[in-house]
Amino acid sequence: MRSGKIDQACGYYEQDLAIAGSLAEADPVNAGKQRDVMISLLQLGRLLSGTDDRERGRMMVSEAAEIARRIGVDLGLSGNPARDADPGDQPVRRRRWPFGRRSS
Repeated sequence: MRSGKIDQACGYYEQDLAIAGSLAEADPVNAGKQRDVMISLLQLGRLLSGTDDRERGRMMVSEAAEIARRIGVDLGLSGNPARDADPGDQPVRRRRWPFGRRSS
């Protein structure tokens, strides 16, 4: 991805994280909203890990892992923030929604 595209993607992910954070803050016991924050942190953290802002990316992945632990979601992370922030050739595993079937 070109640098301009990375910057644009970071901007969108940061907006997503801000929205998810606001919603989770308004309803802190809602595990679904906490999950949204976790996913936003994980996506932004992994994107940043491929840039000069690696340390911030690692901190976000660690924070996502902590939220996942609190709400009982297995992210399949190794516990090593450097490796988890940059999954490299690790296969992407799809997770089932842990809170039952979502209604549309």
